[in-house]
Amino acid sequence: MFESNREVAVIDATLEWPRYSNRFNELLGDDIKKYKAMKHEFPADPEVVVISGSTSGIYEDEEWIDELVRKTEEYIENDVPVLGLCFGHQIIAKAMGADVVQMDNYEVGYRPVEFEDSEIFEGLDSVEYPFNTHQDKVVNMPEELESIAETEVCNQGIRHTEKPVYGVQFHPELTPPIKEKAIRTKDMPEEKKKRLMREVNDANFHRAKRVLKIFENFFEAAERHHSAGKIGDERASSGRAAR
Repeated sequence: MFESNREVAVIDATLEWPRYSNRFNELLGDDIKKYKAMKHEFPADPEVVVISGSTSGIYEDEEWIDELVRKTEEYIENDVPVLGLCFGHQIIAKAMGADVVQMDNYEVGYRPVEFEDSEIFEGLDSVEYPFNTHQDKVVNMPEELESIAETEVCNQGIRHTEKPVYGVQFHPELTPPIKEKAIRTKDMPEEKKKRLMREVNDANFHRAKRVLKIFENFFEAAERHHSAGKIGDERASSGRAAR
């Protein structure tokens, strides 16, 4: 379990998927606060934000997606530490002015991801093998957004150049049953699905678990940011006055 010294707001971008939603309690503890983006639930004044994956596409014409992008832009503007996973990664990118486009094919399964030197990947190898399940990718990033991970297919990680804001396209959080469901629901040939299902084995799962270190690294970066009084000028000033 990876726990933060700060209150963690998990923005769940799925509709009704209890097994996936409960996974964040398993990983981050029962003290986290969860919000359903599809129900227009968002934290008002968060200390730390994690944005989940989703079965929706960021370019879909849905009011809640536009609202989530606006809220994420506000969190970043107010210096709130934010971590995005897959769909959440794309939300951060769009909030910062990048584009998200659909690829011709899915990127699914355990794939080698090349990591750049970044505090979010501290303690990990330069190449790890996390699980991917997506058809969208981040492109045309602004100067404030740096690419920190890639596969041969697309960008796999981003970071704000000045703030503890990170996104990863892959899924560190998924369990084997969730991965299997993700494969089953893809529009692809059955033979390919069977091959991908065979890859969801104990050896690959345990190797991929290494990237869970991202949560620990993110919470440590968030704590350093809070301790330095960098959570928005007004909030930092009021905190100092209270003390």
